[in-house]
Amino acid sequence: MTKERVTIRNATVVETGTDGGHRYLKGECDYAGEVVSVTALMADKDEEADLSDGTHGVSYESSDFTRGAGLLLSNCRLVKNA
Repeated sequence: MTKERVTIRNATVVETGTDGGHRYLKGECDYAGEVVSVTALMADKDEEADLSDGTHGVSYESSDFTRGAGLLLSNCRLVKNA
């Protein structure tokens, strides 16, 4: 499957207790000519372990945008040296 890529700025790591605990990123990115809020759900626990606050390049397999709610990215992987 073709992966798209985006840079997430001002990212913070958020943690849940669901399914043994998951980590994901919340921040902002450029999308369709606008700055929007973004949530990035990682592809697996190994990717989750590498998350930190800051700016990250991520590749993703699917996305869903809702005006007012922001952009949801699924099956994300960190892009090294982004």
